[in-house]
Amino acid sequence: MFSRPVLMALGAVALLAACGGKQAPAPAAEKSAAAACAGALPVTGLCPEAGLGVFGKISPVAELQQPGCAWKTVEAQRSADDVLVLRVQDCTKAGAAAISFSFPTPRELHLSSAASPGVPAIDEMVATILDVGPGQTAEDVAAALLANAPEAERATCQPRAMSGDQPVAGRAFQLQPDETTLNAMHRKEDGPVNACGTYGYAEDFQEMWEGRSRYAIYHSLGQDTAPWDPMSFTFYRRQADGAWAKQPN
Repeated sequence: MFSRPVLMALGAVALLAACGGKQAPAPAAEKSAAAACAGALPVTGLCPEAGLGVFGKISPVAELQQPGCAWKTVEAQRSADDVLVLRVQDCTKAGAAAISFSFPTPRELHLSSAASPGVPAIDEMVATILDVGPGQTAEDVAAALLANAPEAERATCQPRAMSGDQPVAGRAFQLQPDETTLNAMHRKEDGPVNACGTYGYAEDFQEMWEGRSRYAIYHSLGQDTAPWDPMSFTFYRRQADGAWAKQPN
């Protein structure tokens, strides 16, 4: 299911800022409202409302992996004061092993599962999440990683916007060579082309960067239906009074 061993990213998640369909309250009110919510998420206390993506719709690529799977809302705690809320597929009723998401480091989102009969356990990094500093854009943050790309490719690789609808909430772009270099690579290579380093351009699986105001997110969705929706990534930060506030895209 996963095509690159070190990076996999991340299908359809809910925007979880509201309970009962109401608009997201101010942080202090959000905390008190969550306390009375049945089935509240364990870290933020938010209501696990289902059905809406970050832009008020489900991602167009949010397909279930198999009959018997269902979407559910989960949290992955990035630090003591930062939590990622996302929606994932629960396929345990279809006989698959349960999966969970966690941050071994603040920049690495991992998917893990226990072993089920005949299926090996999974422990894969599915996204790289980098903070955008003052005066930076997500494209700036991603471009800095080109320092680790092959020297011959660095001059031609840069962030380039992706056209068409993409399964992310922010700006979709890739670290990609210019057209002349890409055409030359196709003439030389017999098969899919990869370029611009670990976080760069790939043709043998679906990958992309997502630009948000505070985050640069590298998604690697693989070749098959992913059990999560990158469009659903919703970040919450703990405020001074202890309440959790949703972070802007």
